[in-house]
Amino acid sequence: MAKDDQQKQVFCIFCILSFHENSTNYSDVNHFHIMHPTKDCQYDYYNASVNGLVTFKTETGIVIWNPTIKEHITLPQPKISKHVRCFLGYDPKENTYKILSIDFCKTWEKYQKHKILTLGSQESWRVITNSPDHYPRRGYYCINGVVYYRAYITYEEYHKIYPPFIKEIELDMRLNEIIMSFDVRSEQFKSIELPARANQYESKLDESLMTYQGKLAWVCYNSNMIKLWVLQDLEKQEWSKNEFVLPNLPQRDLLGSAKLSGATSTGEFIYVSGKYFKDISVFYYDPVRETITSVNGLEYEKFRSCYGSNNDEMACLRSYPNHIENLMSLRNIMCSPIV
Repeated sequence: MAKDDQQKQVFCIFCILSFHENSTNYSDVNHFHIMHPTKDCQYDYYNASVNGLVTFKTETGIVIWNPTIKEHITLPQPKISKHVRCFLGYDPKENTYKILSIDFCKTWEKYQKHKILTLGSQESWRVITNSPDHYPRRGYYCINGVVYYRAYITYEEYHKIYPPFIKEIELDMRLNEIIMSFDVRSEQFKSIELPARANQYESKLDESLMTYQGKLAWVCYNSNMIKLWVLQDLEKQEWSKNEFVLPNLPQRDLLGSAKLSGATSTGEFIYVSGKYFKDISVFYYDPVRETITSVNGLEYEKFRSCYGSNNDEMACLRSYPNHIENLMSLRNIMCSPIV
């Protein structure tokens, strides 16, 4: 994403079309231009594609966008707080979409209950009475009808869920960070303890959630290695662990300024250029073949000449390996007045 000469946000979508099993290069890269659905949308680097739909925030509403058919609708956000995060969930069994709106202001005394809206039901926003006190971080995934996101909980809430391990002293906020899950159909929350953190000797490792072969994963990584935990059983909170050391290839040096941004359905890890970049490039690390494949999408100067963007750096580059085409029309998705 970048801005054009009128300061409008511009998207450039790159579709990697095919990969042959016996090849080390992706055979074709298409790129095309998509304008923001509305002028005042706020694109979040951590947005997710949920069954082909993408959500945005405006000052007063929530935009749901279907890029396949170029339709969008704007829903009024609930009157709970100016500081809200909105997560789109999809239940594949009942073919139902719901928007979860969560207050993320870290003023504990002013905490407000979360609200939810079922799309297409003509209902108004309603309070989820069983929602535990927690504050979401940016970014989420919806996997098989469950929304996952990183969150903070109070120390009191933390010790209700997990036994206290030391006396009440000043603790690092990291100690009460969890993964929160939300079942779209039952509307039940469940907290998940992080499977691991980067220790003091691995302070340069980044940490994030991602999807890996259809399941939630927690990763600690840098340009040299990946530590991967995959959630195998939500109820039992059972994780499997793998560790990969990237091969010492010339392309690995380029990963120092790239970020791990997901994985393909076959288990290849996707690295994309960092925040300040001039060329659009993507790297695929295959842990089975132990190869790193580089794909060039478009040079930045060519991007500017094609799409009229200004000299500012690109805002972000992100991969959506789980994005699908969705032919559902949004025209009949409305809601009752806000509450």
